[in-house]
Amino acid sequence: MRLQSLILAVLLTAVLAMLPGFSEPSFRKSNAVIKAEYVRQLIELDSATASLKQAILTNQTARVIKTRFRLARLAYKRTEWITEYYYPVSARNLNGPPVPEGEVDDGIGRQIDPQGFQVVEESLFPYDRTQKAALLAQLAQIRKTNKVLWQVGTSVVLNESQLFDAMRLEVFRIITMSLSGFDSPIDLNSLPESIESLKAIQQALKTYPIASASQTLANKLDQTISGAINALKGHSFETFDRLAFIKAYANPLSSLLVDTRIALNLPTPNGKRFLSANARTLTEAGAFNPQFFASQNTHPPTTEQIDLGKKLFFNSALSGNGQRSCATCHQPNRAFQDGETAPLLLGSTHQRLGRNTPTLLNAALQSFQFLDSRAFFLEDQISDVLHNPQEMDGSFPALIQSLNRDGYYVAAFAQSYPGQGINRQTVTNALASYVRSLVSLDARFDQYLRNEPVELTTAEKLGFNIFMGKAKCGTCHYYPIFNGTLPPAYIKTESEVIGTPATADERMVDTDSGRFSSTKLAIHHRAFKVPGLRHVAQTAPYMHNGVYQTLEQVVEFYNNGGGNGLGFTLANQTLPADKLHLSATEKRALVAFMKTL
Repeated sequence: MRLQSLILAVLLTAVLAMLPGFSEPSFRKSNAVIKAEYVRQLIELDSATASLKQAILTNQTARVIKTRFRLARLAYKRTEWITEYYYPVSARNLNGPPVPEGEVDDGIGRQIDPQGFQVVEESLFPYDRTQKAALLAQLAQIRKTNKVLWQVGTSVVLNESQLFDAMRLEVFRIITMSLSGFDSPIDLNSLPESIESLKAIQQALKTYPIASASQTLANKLDQTISGAINALKGHSFETFDRLAFIKAYANPLSSLLVDTRIALNLPTPNGKRFLSANARTLTEAGAFNPQFFASQNTHPPTTEQIDLGKKLFFNSALSGNGQRSCATCHQPNRAFQDGETAPLLLGSTHQRLGRNTPTLLNAALQSFQFLDSRAFFLEDQISDVLHNPQEMDGSFPALIQSLNRDGYYVAAFAQSYPGQGINRQTVTNALASYVRSLVSLDARFDQYLRNEPVELTTAEKLGFNIFMGKAKCGTCHYYPIFNGTLPPAYIKTESEVIGTPATADERMVDTDSGRFSSTKLAIHHRAFKVPGLRHVAQTAPYMHNGVYQTLEQVVEFYNNGGGNGLGFTLANQTLPADKLHLSATEKRALVAFMKTL
């Protein structure tokens, strides 16, 4: 139930906006105009979808059908900023990823089959007439969802603070999802679609008295959004300079939206969030809350608790033989990884562990822990590792007894956890508090986008654009954390099946069942959590089994289309098997960019 609780917490503010009287009277006219326009756009979306359905029914040419599909998608993009914010479940039904998803509810795995425009896209590019019945069923479902949105949209009372928040999040969605091709993975019509999204925001902004608050701000906002729209025109998906667009237009626009909300004396939207409601850009300091994925019963850590956790991190009393500490495998001077050149580190039983040692940097910035995503909280992960006979092989009773014999720890726990003493909960929380402090989002790449006096090389800039474009890395390793936590809400961390080989000769697939061992869902067989790429140059070897020693090998694996591209024939591989056809220059640029992280 944890993921559902997180989603409900994030949506609480949106629900409040639907209550009568929640909107400030001075902006009710603006909000009414926006609502009327949203309802009109939903009608346009239905008409465009009906037109696409008619083209398929009457056996029009593939060209006509594809054109009508694009028109329907453009119509959806004009509604997206409101639909995604207030009705995320409907948004997923309209435009969710074209692969089955798995969720765990009370320990039971549940598969969610894909639906919406991205599923339709798979059958249209190229057009597969044998899928006619399936296509018509998808379009019927899209129209059904859209009808529900129209019915709800006619009665909703919009709130201006949240509308400005929705605009800001749409800009973030363009950066992270549209420009990467995440939601137009085959047609790659992302740039024209982003234009429609921005035009919808621009139209909504015109209803507010921004000039009355600040003419300078109003002019700057209009110039920036117009500039962003023009910058997206006339480019192909593969050649578009995403980095320049983010730096020159997207970041200034999202910042100006926050400035405008403040100038209009609108409050910050409330509610617990991973991405701060006040974040002007995705790369600004403090944009993400490392406490968000902690248990609801966990309070923000004190300095004393973090310091205590750090002390415990290096304490070998956590291991059964008194010879290993957390830092044995997660070494600070090696990006909190083991630094081994061999694929896997020896465990406490002197047998090789089943999986590679991941870095702990940014471990708090994800909704699951362990490579197979089997734990929700860092405290649970710590407990698991401490008891695992192949890792720490320790026990809490022995550890607590040892710590109680040490005057430093008795005093430190008394200060950090008054009245609680040394117990399993305080020990794991102290360690987890230290790990949550290991946030590293201030690399040269971030500083460049913050307009600090830092430069990127031509190769590094090209590498980012390849990463977010042609190579499609950004469709799984999401900007700007570059892990699998899905933007722009950033409340769900994804697992993927990529077909990692067992050995470097790439002759057979690795047999590790991955997330399947905990969910028992077939779609999770060989699925592993998408790892973060921060400090990736320091965290070799790579993949869950440490099969690759260099980033160049990793890039080549993806260039070949993953396991299926190597001929493994995995029915549930989520990584596209198509070869990327990266040039030698593009491969080198990709590696150069990743090293800026």
